[in-house]
Amino acid sequence: MVDPCTTTGATTRCGLPVRRMRPGGVVLVWWTGGGFTARMLHLRRAVRVRVLRGGCRDIGGDEIITAQIAAGHHEVFLASACLRGPGIAAHERAFRAMARSAVATA
Repeated sequence: MVDPCTTTGATTRCGLPVRRMRPGGVVLVWWTGGGFTARMLHLRRAVRVRVLRGGCRDIGGDEIITAQIAAGHHEVFLASACLRGPGIAAHERAFRAMARSAVATA
């Protein structure tokens, strides 16, 4: 694991906390806010999940799955996971369950 953020002057840039994934690996990152609002999602206490094939190949991943999670009136989170096979289908199911549980407990 490495520090995913570097600061140069007044600019901070963040990346992933690993340089290379192991087979069957998952890298999960959470963000809060990030420019999203519950109003933009048109949802209240809901989850929107997207899967992007081949989105994190630079660290050995096969796909990225993201969830925009509207947990309340102004509480919006973004979870993103890079998945590497084998076992991608099981990791996708676990990610979706995690995202649903984040809404249910908020």
